[in-house]
Amino acid sequence: MLEEMKERHDKDHEVVQNRISKIQKKVDTNAKFVIGAGAVLATLVEVLQVVPPLVKLLTPQANAAIIRPANP
Repeated sequence: MLEEMKERHDKDHEVVQNRISKIQKKVDTNAKFVIGAGAVLATLVEVLQVVPPLVKLLTPQANAAIIRPANP
């Protein structure tokens, strides 16, 4: 009877360890995704902060002009 309980306990322990391993793999995968997504978002924010000043620098200012009628 004790042997049966020991075998059952060992099997249960193995099942629990397998479940923990699967969950740990999923957590690792999700952590990598979160880090990657954060890096992409940080890069996007940096690029969006740099682009407007560059556009202002490269776009010439338009001078206002007034067209007057010809003097008769």
